[in-house]
Amino acid sequence: MIEAAYVLPIMMVMVLLIVDLIGYVADRLVANDVMADAYQLMMNQANAQATDPNLTLNTVTCQSNKVELNSSGAETFIKDGFAGLFDGLDKSAVNVDIQKQPGESPSTYIFNAQFPSQTLFLPDAFAQSFPVKAKLIISFDLSC
Repeated sequence: MIEAAYVLPIMMVMVLLIVDLIGYVADRLVANDVMADAYQLMMNQANAQATDPNLTLNTVTCQSNKVELNSSGAETFIKDGFAGLFDGLDKSAVNVDIQKQPGESPSTYIFNAQFPSQTLFLPDAFAQSFPVKAKLIISFDLSC
């Protein structure tokens, strides 16, 4: 009986931790899906911009006869994607860092996105300590 009094609470805590871990892994998978959608959108818009330089698109622009990233449009698309898929996640909680790599051609950009994880049973301190992160690398070598 004494063993059950000690083991049962530990087992319950472990089950709750496993459920939160599964939720965290699912959030990471969904975050990678959002980044994959952003990649597809930006590449499709880059190809359209290369075909018709007079187009006005959200995520890419034509500058100096080259297709370049419109950082604010890409950031807005990614933030909207995360906020739309996760209940209770405000767009201001999503942090998107876009870095342009040095060099002329191809134009390479690295996106680092993160937001607090959505915990089910654990306190919010764990959500801040273990944010959901996603990364995307995209390159353009198109003239317009």
